[in-house]
Amino acid sequence: MLGASPTQDKVAEVRVWDLLVRVGHWLLVAGFSIAYFSSEGADEGVRQFVHTYAGFAIAAVLVLRIVWGFVGTKYARFRSFLFSPLTALRYFLQLVRRQSARYLGHSPAGAMMVFALLICLAMTGVSGLVVYAQDGHGPLSPLVQKIERPQRPAPGTTVQPGQFRGERPPQPARAAHQVFGNLALALVILHVCGVLWASFAHRENLPKAMVTGRKRKGGPETVPNP
Repeated sequence: MLGASPTQDKVAEVRVWDLLVRVGHWLLVAGFSIAYFSSEGADEGVRQFVHTYAGFAIAAVLVLRIVWGFVGTKYARFRSFLFSPLTALRYFLQLVRRQSARYLGHSPAGAMMVFALLICLAMTGVSGLVVYAQDGHGPLSPLVQKIERPQRPAPGTTVQPGQFRGERPPQPARAAHQVFGNLALALVILHVCGVLWASFAHRENLPKAMVTGRKRKGGPETVPNP
């Protein structure tokens, strides 16, 4: 009777995503979800606490993931998914037509999304730290408070009524934080759509692979990562 043996089934898969990559991925999913949906009215007690510390958790995972991108396992390293924008665009157009090659690690389009999300989440976190510091909290507070401290006019300077009242200057960091947060959400939605379509195109469950760490071993349509 013909059929694949348990040994053959095991050989047919290969470990791609290590534990740190998988745990970090799902921690970012959870952290961003919590931070985003607690952002409305984030100045209200518990919401502010949840939003702030979800942001700190995201920042910690980002730092660890970036370090792991240089010293981690093969498919976790950035050099294994460095592609030019032209290669990513070509791959994307082929994927739409279900004619793209299959990669064990990140595909060219997936790699661009990874870098875009890392940058966007990092900018969201940095702008959030500045906003937090403007309220007198966090590690950046001494620096931001020093920069924002109103300067008294020099003696003898003519001051128009209402020109100097000691208000806090405009806060572009808060607007930037909102913009980057919304942009990150848009990227997450595009990422999910891309993962689902690639799973369909290549006949494999990519979300499951990010849980188990294992993917189908190479075939004629599979190309190696750099």
